[in-house]
Amino acid sequence: MVHELKCWPDHFQAIASKAKTAEVRMNDRNFQVYDTLELWEYLPTIKEYTGRRYTATITHILHGGQFGIQPGFCVISFQNGKLTRKSS
Repeated sequence: MVHELKCWPDHFQAIASKAKTAEVRMNDRNFQVYDTLELWEYLPTIKEYTGRRYTATITHILHGGQFGIQPGFCVISFQNGKLTRKSS
């Protein structure tokens, strides 16, 4: 399954540079290991996408209700990502 998600610019840049390899998200999509994440850079101040996308494979999920993570949320680890830009 492919999960398309908005990602704010600061976080997106950290992910694109591979400094950040996990996301905390509400687990409202039934994320699974081996699913694909498509993180789309989004500018919340003007409510527009930049066209940059980071695609990666989910490698681990830490479910909420433990280790200080609230129930209903999860930490999604990912790897093998690729940065692309939507052409005009």
